[in-house]
This record gives sequence, C-alpha cells and structure tokens, in this order.
Amino acid sequence: LDDVRDQLEQTARAKRKLESELEDKQQTVADITREREMAEQRVSDLNHEKVELESKLDEDQEDMNDIVNKHKATLQQLTATQTSLADLEIGNSQLSATNLSLKNEVFQLV
Repeated sequence: LDDVRDQLEQTARAKRKLESELEDKQQTVADITREREMAEQRVSDLNHEKVELESKLDEDQEDMNDIVNKHKATLQQLTATQTSLADLEIGNSQLSATNLSLKNEVFQLV
C-alpha cells in the first residue's frame, strides 16, 4: 500500500510538472504568436509606407522632368535672344557707321 501511495504521489508530481511545462509552452506559443502578429503588422505598415514613397518618388521624378524640360526651353530662348541681340548690335553698328558717313557728307556739303 505504501508503494502504491508513493507511486501515486510520484505520478501526481510528474503530472503537476508536466502541467507546468505545458503552461510554459502555451505561454511561449502565445508570446511567439503575439510577436509574429506584431511583425506582420510592421511588415504591412512598411509595405504601405513603401507604396506611398514610391508614389511620391514617381511624382518627384515627373516634377524633375518638367523642370529639366523648362530649363532646356529657357536655354533655347536665351540662345535665340542672344543671337537676336548680336544681330541688333551688328545692325546698330552698321547704322552708326552709315549715320557717321552721312554726317560727314552733310558736313562736306555745307
């Protein structure tokens, strides 16, 4: 009878130990599950942020392309204006020379 009681007590201790280990394992699973859910949420948040950043990057690229095109158009206009200015300066020089020549003729006639 004592052997049976000892065996029963050992079995009860083993059962309590196994139950405790089971609770620990269940808590570990719960912790891991919670951490996994948090990681999945973080991944979802990061993916959403990535999509927003890619969209912003596309918009910024379009803006930069517009600025580059405007810059090129401005340079072309500047070149055309400089060419026109140079032509006007040549014309002005020619008119000044003609004016001087006509003044000399008038002076000689007087």
